[in-house]
Parts: sequence; C-alpha cells; structure tokens
Amino acid sequence: MKKLLLLVVIPAVYFAFNSTLWFENPVMIFDSPREYLNLSDFQIGINLDQNLLSIDDLMTMAKGSEVILDESKLELMKEGFKFFPMVSMSEHVGFGFGSFRLGINANVENGIRLTLPKELTEVLFGKVDTNTTKESTFNILSGSLFAKTGLNLGFGIGKNLKVGVEIGAYVPILWFDDRSQSHFFYRSDEETATVEMKIDGNVRFLSAVPNVKDFDISTDELLEGAGYYASFGAMMSFGKLRVVAGLNDVSIQPAKLSYEGYSRVSFEASLSNLEFGSSGPNVEIPDDLSQLPTPEDVQIPMKIFAAAEYRTSFINLVAHFKSTTDFSE
Repeated sequence: MKKLLLLVVIPAVYFAFNSTLWFENPVMIFDSPREYLNLSDFQIGINLDQNLLSIDDLMTMAKGSEVILDESKLELMKEGFKFFPMVSMSEHVGFGFGSFRLGINANVENGIRLTLPKELTEVLFGKVDTNTTKESTFNILSGSLFAKTGLNLGFGIGKNLKVGVEIGAYVPILWFDDRSQSHFFYRSDEETATVEMKIDGNVRFLSAVPNVKDFDISTDELLEGAGYYASFGAMMSFGKLRVVAGLNDVSIQPAKLSYEGYSRVSFEASLSNLEFGSSGPNVEIPDDLSQLPTPEDVQIPMKIFAAAEYRTSFINLVAHFKSTTDFSE
C-alpha cells in the first residue's frame, strides 16, 4: 500500500504546478514545454471535497487501517454534511514566440454539490435523545455544470514578469437554483415505541437546453444564451521561486437560461413496535424541461487564486490557494 501511495504522491507533487494551475489561470500559457506550437493539452481533473473524513482519517486509511465513524465526526460537520465531486475536462491549442503567447481553451466544469442538514447528521450518528423532534429546511443540491471556451493571450514584460488575459463565452448546461428547499423531519416517541424520519422536497434547476438527456439544441440558441467572461493572471520569478496570482471568470455579461425543471427527492423510514418500514430514497428527474416566459440571468462564480513554486534539481515544492465568490459555501 505504501508503494502504491508513493506512485500517486510523487507525480502529483512533481507535476503539481502545471497540472493543477493550467486552465485556472491564463498566465499558465507560459508553462508549456512547447514554446512555438502547443497542440491538444487535453486534461481531465477529478477532485472530491467532503467534510466527513479528516486528513488524519485519510492517512489512516492509506495505511490500511479502519476509520471509525462515531459521534466525534460531527465536529467536522457543524454546518451539515457536504459532498463535492468535481470533474473537469480541458483542451488547449496555442502557439507563441519570444515573450508572446496565443491560445484557445475549451473546458467543461462540474461544480455540483450535495448538502445534508446538521439535524440529519446528528440522527445518523446517534446524537438524539428519546422523545425528540428535529426538523430543518435545506437545499440538497446546488452548483452547476457548464462549458466555456476562450481566447488566451500572454505577454512577457522584462525577464521576470509575465501576464495573461483570457476572454471567452460560457454556457450553463445544468444550474441548480440556490433557493430550492427540501424538508427534513425526525420524531421519536418512547411511549408509543415509534421512530420516523422523512426527507421531501423539490429541487429546481435551470438549463440552456430543453432536454437534459439528449441536449437537443441548435448553435443559434446556444449563442443567444451564452454569457461572457474575462480572466486575468500574473507570474513573477525570483530565481528558483515562482509566484502566481489570478482572478478568474469575471462575468462581463451573464448567461441566459431559458428552460427549467424540478427534481423530486423523497425518503421515508419508520420503526414502530419493532416493525421497520421504508420508502425511497427516490429521485425523479423529468426528461423534458419547461420553457421560461423570460430567460433568467446566471453568472459563473468568480475565482481568486494564488500559488508559489520552489524548484530544486529533483523535485518542485508547490503551495496553492483558491477561493470562490460563491459565499454560500
């Protein structure tokens, strides 16, 4: 297991500056090993963020030991359980000479997240007393899936400073409404020996396409609903140290979504006189969406990020920071 872990960690550390920052900052067009013609730098990124397992838990699992999920894990989930499976696909074509770079980027980003309320996590971890009632209103699904493409320009200023600018368009394919509400209810009664739990609600989502399965839409409709963005980045070198900063996805014009749909989420469970009954969980997603009378404007979240890299003869040491203006998370 340790050897397998090293096979993952060593390449991740060594190539982290290039693979992690590409398509996150337009100035990284200068980080390509091919100066004059740079074709098809296709990348797929997979990232999983959650607040159930700590770094110490992950290291314990990497050693082949078991992790006990007990009540102490609730300290990690004070705001409820959050699960962020992030998948991105990117393609880059570019060329350059001297201190000038020109490229075209195309990528798909998935930022859909699942959230369960604190009250539900307390029930799951057994932090409830008898004769207790818990309920809350929450948004179970949020985030977006969108495609974007842009023109990337890079300029070198002097020997140590490089700047990058990207201007492009984005089309939200799936956009969950942050105002969607689901309801959680839990009740236990010692006298009647019953326990019941329910989750129920509608999750509203928007799209640029009338059908989320077939994506049947014309190019003209996509262009009409597209939004426009700009990104800026800078890189400064101090010998073996490189420092990068960037501001991504500044919306110039919001995208317009013309279709809406509702996903139904439901789950019921009960225990009465040692008889257990359950229904679900059920998630119903419509095939066809309804056209809105007036399209709704949406903006992709703006990202602020910085990084530093120190190069040695055999390994690169890298530190990253990234934040988003989506203050709900």
